[in-house]
Amino acid sequence: MEIQITSSKKYTNMISASGIEFTRRFGDFQKLSELIDLRRDITLKEKFKSESIEKFYASLNESKFINLRKMAMKLLVLFWSTYICEQTLSTINIKKTELVFNLTDIHVHSLLRISTSNMEPEFEQFLITLIDHKCLINFK
Repeated sequence: MEIQITSSKKYTNMISASGIEFTRRFGDFQKLSELIDLRRDITLKEKFKSESIEKFYASLNESKFINLRKMAMKLLVLFWSTYICEQTLSTINIKKTELVFNLTDIHVHSLLRISTSNMEPEFEQFLITLIDHKCLINFK
């Protein structure tokens, strides 16, 4: 009886080790299956052609395409951060050539902040505030 228990433990351990090895070797097939599913889906192909790349990957089913979504987001963030750096360096070069002798660190900081911001100034609201506080002087 002792021999059977020992051999069954031995085979149990072997089967368990085989399962672990199988998972290690073939675990990437899950990632490939996402790509295969994506390429086979005709509606997703059309959606890819008609939408921006950001919207396309953001619209993928989170549970079905989890790895593809993660990878796409990492690549898109990398691209956009590089784009912002290039845009910022270009802005610095343009402003430096315009203001060669008067450019200080404070000027560079202010110019970069304004140049890379998406905000639009609200001049009308600013003037209304000045008028309300009687800060405008009549220069007639």
